[in-house]
Amino acid sequence: MLSRMLARFRRYPDQADVAAVSAMTAAQWRGIAKRTPTYLEGYRDRPGSQDRAQRRAEWIAALPVFAEARSVFEIGCGCGRNLAAIRRRYHEMTAGGCDVSVEALSTAHVALPGCMFFFLDLATFPVWPMLVHAPLADVALSVGVLVHLHPSVVEHVVPQLLACASRALVLVEEEGHGEVAKGPRQWGAEKVTGEYILWRHPITDILLRCGVTDERALPLSLPEDLQAPGATKVWVVRT
Repeated sequence: MLSRMLARFRRYPDQADVAAVSAMTAAQWRGIAKRTPTYLEGYRDRPGSQDRAQRRAEWIAALPVFAEARSVFEIGCGCGRNLAAIRRRYHEMTAGGCDVSVEALSTAHVALPGCMFFFLDLATFPVWPMLVHAPLADVALSVGVLVHLHPSVVEHVVPQLLACASRALVLVEEEGHGEVAKGPRQWGAEKVTGEYILWRHPITDILLRCGVTDERALPLSLPEDLQAPGATKVWVVRT
């Protein structure tokens, strides 16, 4: 019994070990689709579905910022549901995205033929700046992605998200101050979920440190029936 308890404790890295924590989280998202064949079904675009995530995608697509754009790029695009909802409204919109799950990207390729997709692990932030030499699209979009990143990583990633967009960055996240919403018990998580880790970040404060003015950094609240852990507020930041 004691040996099993010690093995479980050693399974998780120290919370301050950013590289180990990031690798653990990335491994979870890279592997879950392979282990659970039906997992991706919950992330596919399903027009007309009353699923909360599908309705949230349609709500995001209706934001006025997209009406002014000719292109959109989603960081953490998953299976492409948000991009598909946007393109249903704006058929001529050029779209693309990146994600840490190869299986999700394969699904997005099929759902959105002709769009540009590539693999990227945001936690490898020393590599990330080298990929963005110019804006990737008029509007950059990220929904419930930063919530999976260690707080020290987010400080480096947000400026790169801003650099992706020539007109605006749309962030859909949950706001807080580094609390662990889900994760290992020894981290003090509100809900014990093993490798499935969610962090709350002070998004508004981070944006202000990136030079975004107070007015531009003010978030909107998602409608309550569309909210989920990691998706409660919306920041539309003009770049």
